[in-house]
Amino acid sequence: MGTPFKRRKHRRLGTRKRLFNRHHAQVRALGEQGAATLKDWHVLRKARCSPARITTIVQVILALHHHTN
Repeated sequence: MGTPFKRRKHRRLGTRKRLFNRHHAQVRALGEQGAATLKDWHVLRKARCSPARITTIVQVILALHHHTN
């Protein structure tokens, strides 16, 4: 993933750059929604298990969240 393009003063972005910015925003929105979902799951705050198991739990939570939306 790259950085979004900024337009110069009094100039417009080209079609490809606008399209890239739109796709970049869509991908970023998924990540932001996933982070917000993980904050809602309070079970992760008190989890006392290995990092590998927490990673699996996080993957399952995000898969369920994106599957239902």
